Amino acid sequence: MTIADVVQESGSPANPGLLELQERAREMARYYYKGLGTKLSGLMVAMEYHFANQETNGVSELRRESDGIMGKIADFYGRIPFLELAGRSDFAPLFVANSLISNLKETLGVFYRENDQSSLAKITRLVPSIIEVGWLYRDSLNEILKEIQKHEEGRLFRIELIDIDGKLWRRDII
Repeated sequence: MTIADVVQESGSPANPGLLELQERAREMARYYYKGLGTKLSGLMVAMEYHFANQETNGVSELRRESDGIMGKIADFYGRIPFLELAGRSDFAPLFVANSLISNLKETLGVFYRENDQSSLAKITRLVPSIIEVGWLYRDSLNEILKEIQKHEEGRLFRIELIDIDGKLWRRDII
């Protein structure tokens, strides 16, 4: 199964405009990483807790979890064909998110080496920024899905997304 598959139960519509919208939705859905923001938020809160309480217990577990999450993210983003998507405005948030995620990965390394306030402060700025950019992408995809739903032949159109934990989600709107 690919990152995201699209299912249309109503058969192939005769409306070329609708077909174009469905293709855009399929393509955008391939690169939507459901659950990314939730995982990053949870990680950030755990890091803030450990830092605020100067907890040393569980830091190695937190680092393993962090490395696991960042590994999944790197794998996902590594499969996005950025060269093919360059210059296409629908996909601009992916480029921004990729840059922010790279910065986050580097900052996490600094945090675990130095356990300092400045790296934690940077993490607490980066994570919400990544989430906001993800919401922009999700909102754009939702607008396309809503437009598809306006067509009689598009009412049963659904996308299937695989989330960060491998769970399958079937949605008409994300």
